Amino acid sequence: MACVSEFNPTSPTSVKRFLRDESFHPSKRLGQSFLMDQGTASRIVSVSGLKQDQSCLEIGPGLGALTAALSSVAVSLTAVEVDGRLVEVLRRQYTGNERVHIVHADFLKVDLPALLESIDAPVQIVANIPYSITTPIIEKLLAHKRRLAGITLLVQKEVALRITAQPGASSYSSLSVFCSYHCDASIAFNVSRHLFVPVPDVDSAVLALTPKEQALSEEEERWFFRVLRAAFGQRRKTLLNTLSHGLDMPRGETTLLISEAGISPGSRAEELSVGDYEALARTALQRSLR
Repeated sequence: MACVSEFNPTSPTSVKRFLRDESFHPSKRLGQSFLMDQGTASRIVSVSGLKQDQSCLEIGPGLGALTAALSSVAVSLTAVEVDGRLVEVLRRQYTGNERVHIVHADFLKVDLPALLESIDAPVQIVANIPYSITTPIIEKLLAHKRRLAGITLLVQKEVALRITAQPGASSYSSLSVFCSYHCDASIAFNVSRHLFVPVPDVDSAVLALTPKEQALSEEEERWFFRVLRAAFGQRRKTLLNTLSHGLDMPRGETTLLISEAGISPGSRAEELSVGDYEALARTALQRSLR
């Protein structure tokens, strides 16, 4: 292997030479596309709000462009990488640096509570994640949001727009509502596809997620996600039809549920705010207890 100490993951020339000399072919299956711009990496760290007394968890560090920026700020950095080839590169780069820990694992299979327990709180999540598994990664993170100080992700621009979409927008979806329930979501800035190697087919965006306090009880939350799945199961139909079918509920009872929640039965899934879905969940639970 070429001398890793001479490798600069934020230099396009260095990255391309490294890939050529090592005959390293990025994996399409893993969705590998490596950021190679120092300015963008530094800006991501800046918008994340990462502080010097905070720990950081990075998912999919790749060749380490963002890792380098994070390690210069965080009190400790844990980077989870699934590709053994990259783990070797990263471990060589950070040999002797006790603040950086490279974990060879598939993040979706990692015991996240145990991993977070091993990291000093508060923990910031900052990562350039594979676009093909963006949703399951976000779902896993938000399931443990109470342990997180913040989440900053470099994702496909289209997905970022869908997550931050408002009711009535064509891109508004169940994912929009799910994320709005769990956190405040915003797009910090866009990132050109030409700052990656290999160049992806899409542009990217930096998504900032700030976890919220849980608005519903556990029982209400179960109803919230039941209602959400039912509503978007047939999004072109009215709420009366989708909930009646999705909740296996008589139309008359469904009409009462929707009306008691203060919503028009003729509404459609994409017209409702997260507050409307919360109202439906509370009402559904109350009616189930009668």
